[in-house]
Amino acid sequence: MTAPFNPMAVTIEPGPLVLEASAGTGKTYTIVQFAVRILMGDSGVLSRGPRHLLLVTFTKAATAELRGRLRDAIRAVEEIHLGRRTASPAEEWVAELLARTPDATQRVARLVERLDELSVTTIHGFCVGVLDEYPYECGVPASLTFTDDDASIVIELLDDLARERSWRDPWHAAAMISDCWSRDDVLTLVRTLRRYGTPPTSPAPDPGALGVFQDALQRARADWDKASLLDALNSAVWFEKKTLLAEPAARRALVDQLDRLLAGDPSGLGALDYLDPGKLYEGLQKKGKELKALQVAVTDHPSMVALQQTVDARDAWLRSARLDFALELLTRLPECKAERAVATFDDQIRLVSDAMSRSPRLVDAMHERFDAVLVDEAQDTDPAQWTIFNSAFTKRPLIIVGDPKQAIYSWRGADLQAYLDTRRAAGEGRVFRLERNWRSSQRLLDGLASLFTRAPDPFGVPAAHMDFIPVAAGRDAASLDDPDSTAALRWIVPSGPSNKDNVKGEIREQVVREIVRLTAQVTLKGAQVLPGDIAVLVRTHAEAADYQDSLRSVGVNAVISGSGDVTETAVWSEVLAVLEAVAMPESISRLRAAAATVLLGESAADLYAWRSDVDHPRFVALRDQFREALDRSRAFGPFSALVRLLGESGAMARLASRDDGERRLTDLRHVLELLQEAESDINGNVMRLAQWMMHWPTAADADTEKRQIRLESDADAVQIRTMHVAKGLEWPIVFAPSCWDGRDRTNDELVVVRDAEGWQGHFNDSPDRAVADTMALAAGFQENLRLAYVALTRAKSRCYVAVGCGSSQKARGAMGWLLRGVDSAADGAAKDEWPDVTGAVGAMVAASGGGIDIVTMSAVGEAEAPVADATPVLAQIVRREDPRKRIRTWTTTSYTSLIEKGQSARDVADPSVVEVVPAPAEPPDLDLLPMGARSGVAVHALFERIDFDASDAEIRSMAADILLEYGILADVAGADHDRLIDAVATMARGTLRTPIPGLGFALCDVPREKTLREWRFNLALDQFRLADVADRLRASGEQWLAEYADSIAQLTP
Repeated sequence: MTAPFNPMAVTIEPGPLVLEASAGTGKTYTIVQFAVRILMGDSGVLSRGPRHLLLVTFTKAATAELRGRLRDAIRAVEEIHLGRRTASPAEEWVAELLARTPDATQRVARLVERLDELSVTTIHGFCVGVLDEYPYECGVPASLTFTDDDASIVIELLDDLARERSWRDPWHAAAMISDCWSRDDVLTLVRTLRRYGTPPTSPAPDPGALGVFQDALQRARADWDKASLLDALNSAVWFEKKTLLAEPAARRALVDQLDRLLAGDPSGLGALDYLDPGKLYEGLQKKGKELKALQVAVTDHPSMVALQQTVDARDAWLRSARLDFALELLTRLPECKAERAVATFDDQIRLVSDAMSRSPRLVDAMHERFDAVLVDEAQDTDPAQWTIFNSAFTKRPLIIVGDPKQAIYSWRGADLQAYLDTRRAAGEGRVFRLERNWRSSQRLLDGLASLFTRAPDPFGVPAAHMDFIPVAAGRDAASLDDPDSTAALRWIVPSGPSNKDNVKGEIREQVVREIVRLTAQVTLKGAQVLPGDIAVLVRTHAEAADYQDSLRSVGVNAVISGSGDVTETAVWSEVLAVLEAVAMPESISRLRAAAATVLLGESAADLYAWRSDVDHPRFVALRDQFREALDRSRAFGPFSALVRLLGESGAMARLASRDDGERRLTDLRHVLELLQEAESDINGNVMRLAQWMMHWPTAADADTEKRQIRLESDADAVQIRTMHVAKGLEWPIVFAPSCWDGRDRTNDELVVVRDAEGWQGHFNDSPDRAVADTMALAAGFQENLRLAYVALTRAKSRCYVAVGCGSSQKARGAMGWLLRGVDSAADGAAKDEWPDVTGAVGAMVAASGGGIDIVTMSAVGEAEAPVADATPVLAQIVRREDPRKRIRTWTTTSYTSLIEKGQSARDVADPSVVEVVPAPAEPPDLDLLPMGARSGVAVHALFERIDFDASDAEIRSMAADILLEYGILADVAGADHDRLIDAVATMARGTLRTPIPGLGFALCDVPREKTLREWRFNLALDQFRLADVADRLRASGEQWLAEYADSIAQLTP
């Protein structure tokens, strides 16, 4: 049982303390309170400073938010303690904490001084730190590198293993050659087994399966009559050219293969597939009694009956062989990656988890390092992560924050049972809950409570394991002023049972009509409801695309976030086509391919007109344009040439004029940012950049986060997201149109479920497969219920939930379960039947006092909804994408990244600057600045040396000195020196004097004594020995430098 929670009163002591935070109850705020208590020494825990308190989250965004919130809280503690301001009602806990801290002044001062030492990290970040500091204990190679994906290594190992097995085992070779199983079959099995961290304890390969199959073939040989079977096959009337067996020669070949197989030759293995009646009689003319007679003649032929009895034995052997192959691959994979000194981010967790299990020294080091540990989103951890926490921090306060009702990531290995076990182990009095919701209105909370408390088991498990406990609103959420309804929870109910696709279409139409009405007639906080106030949460990416198309068809701007790969978009392919044409402007086919893209916009008529006329004026102009682009790429780099070409061709305006213009503009911006970064990495010509575009999508080191399609724009738009992506977010109005839909069955060859002995796998022919399917469906159904909870609790003011049913009348998803009610829940048979939707929802409406109602369904065929004017939005996009501005802002770079790799420096655009920093009134013309690392290092030196508040004359003088010092002026014609100096000075002035977004000041407002400049030193590498360096470090008198000296001395021959 959980108890109400007061973060200022609970005792913090060694061992687990579990805090369950339902959606919207302010868990981040509470974590911050906990952390500040510990850091101030209030908890009884010996606090040695920020670096000794570990806070673990599971995403980079959550880490950034938590770190920012914690810094703000510490600053608030300082300001309140120093009397700079009084505590607000929400900060009364700060005043209470300061009042009971005897040495508050000293503690606050030390805490503020060491603020940058806060240890807030993701689980992967924590593991990287452990691997870096304790490589020996973790068994990490000295030069280990990390990659997002090891798919290329897996495939290479799979191919090597396949060759090895095929060489030594002709039956294995025959299975692969005859397509009895393929590479994809093995990869699917490998992915299933890897999902659970370690392979399931069962099933195990059967080493005698091949022998059983061969024995079955020997028995079938006794009844084999090749000539008789061929006569039976030839007696059938086949459609010509319909199937492989339509030709007499094909039937003879089939019989010959079966004959070889029965003689012990594995090359005939694939012929057994044709014993399946579905294949055997495909294309057979159906003529009633004649067909039946032929089926008897063929299917009941003694040879066929004998062969049919071998099929099950063959399938069992193939299944066992695939499993054995997959397990050997997984066994050899760590060794293979270790030889290459490569590991994935998931390997980080595995390496640390394994090391924690075998190295007491590492566990002791973690105990010594951290005074206390807070783990956020604990319900989404996997077994390996729990091993780390339970091994390393058993002697420290381990504060676990989570919500089992929001455990929705089992498909990526999260283990809810591990969280429940930890909660149970915490014991009575160490499990608490948050009772106030700071997101939603009380009216909406009451409506959701009426839904989730209709049945005693709203999450499909006994309430003792997981229950819905109503919470009260902590503050008044903004209400809607809606002339049609005062309800906070509104139901969309289709007209009646129908085909599932029809029901989905009807619901989608009503959602779109209601969104149009909201944005036209309803206000929020006295202002018109905007599309950006609304979110539509769906199950799949395909549904998201359908809703986006439907909304755009009535003029409502809508964007999809969190799905897709930019390398799979049309824009990626079109940019590649343009790059290839720049690289080979003399190639007619390349030019035609580039011209046919939406980016360049040549019409079909134009392309046809100069299909074979190389002297056509338009072709000549296009070829000259691409020749100039090639020349420019040689002088200034391929990225500059590409952007100039697109700008001159009007690509931005052309894309913006399309219905999907916003999507394409966003993708183009994304692709160009990737190209700019790649150009600095490969330091090559335009052809090399095109080759990078061709190969990067399938490269093992391709960053999946960089490739993820971005939110389309900052323009106001309805947000369409999958329910998984929406977790942790909130909107004033939320539509959840898909919670009623659910999975009906499992189709996977191998189903893995958890029982008392751990994870167990069950193949299709497993005797316990039916039980396993039931368990898997139950687990999936329970996750659907939790997913519905996540979706419905994203709303602040109003939530729309749809309920639909298919013609089968079965409860297909979460809504069918939740609407059953207490009476029907007591009847086991009633759980499978579709409830009385009208009655169930009607009862909720009647008891809600106006807080719940049903959306009036508009009749199909009514006048179309008013179309919103999208022109201002597109105009905004076109203005923002003006190439003259985009090129200039994209040259803003990180100083340090320019020299992080010496002369192979990266010149990486800062996405936040790209989005928000306006171009200077007079954009600097940097075309004369040579491409490459030398220019980047020169710009770095300029900003390192200059005073940020320097005058125009001082900036220009410093720019001239730097360009001369780095030899850049020597590479530019004398007549252009002043122009280049002015351009660099203009760029520097814009950088120094442009206000920093969100901070309200510019760099020029920062006095020099408040800036931290980089140290500069030079070593003549051909004039010193490592021993000399070690001696210099010892002579410094600094202990920490002397330690480095000892390490360096060991490297000296």
